Amino acid sequence: MKYAAEFGIIGGGTGGIALPVSQPDLESFNDLSHRGVLIFEKGDETTLGGGNLGNYNGIPSNSLPSEFLTISPNSPLAESLNTPEGKQLQQYIDDPEAVTVPLLVVAKFYNQVGRVLKATWEVDNSPSQVITETRIACAQMVEEPDGLAWDIVTEKAEKHRVKNLILATGAQAKLPPSTWEADRFTLAEAIFNEEALADLIDKYTSGKDLGIVGAGHSGLLCLALLVENLEFQGRDLRPNSFKIYTNGQPIKTFRAESQIETVESGSKLLFRDKASQQYFAESEVCPQTNRAFRYTGARGKAGEIGRRIQAEAHNFSSPFEIVSQANAAYEAPEHLIWATGLMANQIPLFDAAGEPINPKLSKGEYAVDRNGLLHNETGKIIPQAGAIGIAGGLLPEADLGGEALAAKLGVRLHSANFYHQEVARRLLAVLS
Repeated sequence: MKYAAEFGIIGGGTGGIALPVSQPDLESFNDLSHRGVLIFEKGDETTLGGGNLGNYNGIPSNSLPSEFLTISPNSPLAESLNTPEGKQLQQYIDDPEAVTVPLLVVAKFYNQVGRVLKATWEVDNSPSQVITETRIACAQMVEEPDGLAWDIVTEKAEKHRVKNLILATGAQAKLPPSTWEADRFTLAEAIFNEEALADLIDKYTSGKDLGIVGAGHSGLLCLALLVENLEFQGRDLRPNSFKIYTNGQPIKTFRAESQIETVESGSKLLFRDKASQQYFAESEVCPQTNRAFRYTGARGKAGEIGRRIQAEAHNFSSPFEIVSQANAAYEAPEHLIWATGLMANQIPLFDAAGEPINPKLSKGEYAVDRNGLLHNETGKIIPQAGAIGIAGGLLPEADLGGEALAAKLGVRLHSANFYHQEVARRLLAVLS
């Protein structure tokens, strides 16, 4: 057994570091540190803390900048606030017009937080550590004289014994068939990188049609960015040159503006369906600008392109063609942008007898209870196991939210790290 601690967290992104970051003062931070926390991150120090947020720089966050700056001034991690990254985030907070902040800024700031956390635990002689460049093979429940525990096993066959297991492994794009060559498709998340966007524009201007597989927010945002850049360059859009592959309900995510009304309620805007009068989401209004800071930025672009497609798709000269069978993309001749959503990065879990445990991990489902405790696929709580972040489909309560179920269940929209810290506090209380 290499290391032992009270808490083992698999994944060192924003969710993974949420437990120590959520501690409000030096005393509680030190108490947690001496009880023992092991955080395992597969990447190096460049991904620590920020995880994959930097890959989505083209998507503004769903929260005010201030919601990311939740580290207590009394925390040992507070020196992160004085780094160039912390000061850059503070500039957004101090700007009354800044109702959103690029996720790359958030990722860089939390990368600094992760580095400070790692350095702090390396010198404080506590059982807590941040272990980078370590891939986890599995976790198995074990029986000890005083109860259950977990062995976290690395791909190098090292074992670490922890009392409580927390999954913070993030999510990945649902991939196309493994038999496809890499130049056959582009993942939607890559298009927020200027180089990938330029490559797709080159393909289009040289005569290649483009297909978008998935007509949700990401797919429509990718299409909006492509069309916006082409039209800015004065390019003519060819008829039926953008194929939108869906599963029979095209552009369901974005309703026509005429069907949505907003109702002011104090400092909030409530979004209501005119026909049913059902509230499906709410937004808060920035007190400095009186602007709603949800449903802005990228979401607005995607909604705009969705409405444009709905208006133009039946025109024979329209550049948009809706294909209501997503599987038709597999035989399509055009280059495909793959925007079929996310799935959890799953770590194999086993019970004390060595039998597989199937955790219910899926973005957009209530996969954990209100305290972040992990369930198996039958809904039964897995002992001493919790989940933080997208890997756990973490929507524990409507008031903590996440965007996947906003329209369906009326949950609020918050940034990832904001509710990660809320759930981290609850997990700590329950698992203790």
